Parts: sequence; structure tokens; C-alpha cells
Amino acid sequence: PNTGILDATFLQIRGNPQPLEDDIAFLAQFRNGVNPELSTGIFQNQGNLNTRLAQSNDTGNLEPNFGLSRFASLDPLQTSIAGAGPFLAFEAIATEPSNTSVPGLWRIRPQGNPEPVALVGVSGVYAPADGQTFQRFDRWSLFANGDIVAECVINGGPHGLYRFAIGPAPELILRVGQSIAVATSAGPAQATVN
Repeated sequence: PNTGILDATFLQIRGNPQPLEDDIAFLAQFRNGVNPELSTGIFQNQGNLNTRLAQSNDTGNLEPNFGLSRFASLDPLQTSIAGAGPFLAFEAIATEPSNTSVPGLWRIRPQGNPEPVALVGVSGVYAPADGQTFQRFDRWSLFANGDIVAECVINGGPHGLYRFAIGPAPELILRVGQSIAVATSAGPAQATVN
């Protein structure tokens, strides 16, 4: 691992590597030299260089970039990563100084740092709308333009598929209870999204 410490070593590569443009990204457990403390991180392999993109318990650019929180752990049982084009997205848990856990979705742009996209139980820019908060993310996908589409359960709002583009607020694109047109053998019909 390229951590700036000569004797840093990987202890375990965890989870499935993901494409990241012409490189790969992966979760790994590592140790900085003789320091017994173990850390976990997301790395980008670029030939002979394994660059950190995110790291547990980091206080710098590799942190969640949400207040003073830190990534509690980037364990594959709680963290999933996906690469598409030059973008990387991952689901992880941040811990605030009060020890409050905040699950969420993060995106890393090319040459960028982790940026929160949507956070569970947090209002404001990381929420679906005023008066609503995310309760959980059931499934999600990353697209090569950086968009993330996630199946979200919402407190105080409609459950459904939300699109997280770079810049604009979350966009509800398909919700539970929505009526949609479907093609049937008898012609067009209306159906309700369950």
C-alpha cells in the first residue's frame, strides 16, 4: 500500500475488486510498518502503485468528509464498492465524534476524495427532501457518468428508486404506488408499482 510509510504491508485483500477506468479498486486490510494498528481502506491499483482512496479512522482527505466523522471500518460485510468508468461508489458506515453510526453512500470522482451522496437519518443536502430522511438503501448501482441509482426506504416520504447525479438534489424516478403504463398481450394497461 502507498501510505507514505516504507514498511507498510497488505494483510488481506477483501471483497471483489472493481473496475476503475483502466485500473482496479479493492478493499484491503493493511498495517503501516511496525505499527500494530490495523486499518482498512479502499485502494486503486495503477500498475505498481496502490493508492488509498478512503481509509478507516482517517482524519484527512480519506475520511467521509461529513463533519468530524470517520469511517468506522471499511469491512466487506458492511462496505460494498462499485466502479464504473472513472467513478467509484461505496456504501459504508461513518462514526461521528459522539459515536453515532451514520450509514450512507459515497462517491469518489477522478482524482477526488470520498464525498457523501446520501446518509441515513441525516436531514439537509444528504436527505431525499425537506422533512424526509433515508432509512436504508436496499440495492444500488453506479453508472459510468457518476450517477448512482438506489432503491431507498424513506422516513416521511415515498419509497422507491432515487437517482443521485453529481450536483442536483436526489431525484425520485420510480416510487411505490406509482401508476405506470405497461405493454400486455391485450395492449397497453396501467399497473401499480409494488
